[in-house]
Amino acid sequence: MVRKRDTRLLPVIIEFERVLKDPKLTDEEHDLQLSAIMTQMEKTFGIPYANNKSFNTSFPELIDLYRAIGDARIALGDESVYQIGKKVRVIDGLESRVAKSYSRKEVGSSSKWYLLIDQSEDFGYALDEGTIEWNGKEFIYDCRKWNTPLSVITGRNP
Repeated sequence: MVRKRDTRLLPVIIEFERVLKDPKLTDEEHDLQLSAIMTQMEKTFGIPYANNKSFNTSFPELIDLYRAIGDARIALGDESVYQIGKKVRVIDGLESRVAKSYSRKEVGSSSKWYLLIDQSEDFGYALDEGTIEWNGKEFIYDCRKWNTPLSVITGRNP
């Protein structure tokens, strides 16, 4: 059984973050790796298959992490709803890059920002939730619409 503040959660957290920050994974690979982490957690920590309020109350950190991993699976959600783990195409005219979100932060009471890792894994950026749009097949951040050139976002000014 896991104890509260159990250091055995650290490798799970590290592996979870690795999957979230890997922009090269397909959505299927992303979900399969997260599911494997969850299965390993069930075995290692004895997480019951059915929701168990007593267990959840006794080990809130473990259950919070388990739920966060489950919620980060992409295939389970509505494809038109942006969430952690999904990719966004950042476009500026004919130039574009792909980035993958790995965290979401609330700024103040009305603003939510996604932290993303670029396809190159060399840098990341933050985009306001309200600037990421679904075009029917993928999520888009339009640099021209938001008056932010791609060169500014990438930090690679010409």
